[in-house]
Amino acid sequence: MNIKKHAFTLAELLIAMVILGVIAALTIPVLLSNVFSRSYAAAGKNMISTIEQLAADELVDKKTRLLSSTDFADASRLLTSEHFEVNSNSSCKVGEANCMSPADGFFKLDNHESIDNPFPAGATAIVLKNGTVLTYTVQGGKERYARFIFDVNGADKPNTVGRDIFAFDVDIYGHYAPQNAATEQGCRGGDVMQCVDALMNNAWNPL
Repeated sequence: MNIKKHAFTLAELLIAMVILGVIAALTIPVLLSNVFSRSYAAAGKNMISTIEQLAADELVDKKTRLLSSTDFADASRLLTSEHFEVNSNSSCKVGEANCMSPADGFFKLDNHESIDNPFPAGATAIVLKNGTVLTYTVQGGKERYARFIFDVNGADKPNTVGRDIFAFDVDIYGHYAPQNAATEQGCRGGDVMQCVDALMNNAWNPL
């Protein structure tokens, strides 16, 4: 009794490999983008926790209830190696050459449209050892005493508000100050101040 053996031809195997290659080429970039977006969101969450802990420590060390009586009163005192793990010689002023002014610019999360630099001109910027670029400005109010804006992957792309660029305020007691009526749409539209609240409302999942 003859038993016929069936096998794929070389042409069929090549076609299958081409199909698998096309599928991989389409799906791998999306998967990598999701992984990076999740890591950026986690880095943003960690930054808020770090700042709140730093504020609490400063209030205890200076024996006060108000950030205005601590190193938070002045960016030149706060953004130092005493409080952050800073790369050496990393301090600069936003607006100067190569200080948070990437050649390809800044972008909205929605449609990747170009937007103005979200970092305040003239603000002191430092680069942390983990690559995060951080700026700090004193607002002076009670409910919104100071503002942090940061890019969790520094000058590297994508430089997109809501993906790797975030901002938040702290009140004069060192607590995170939520924005009023912040929405995902507002963040996607390029308003950096709405992104952290939008991420919180989304359980810190990427928008």
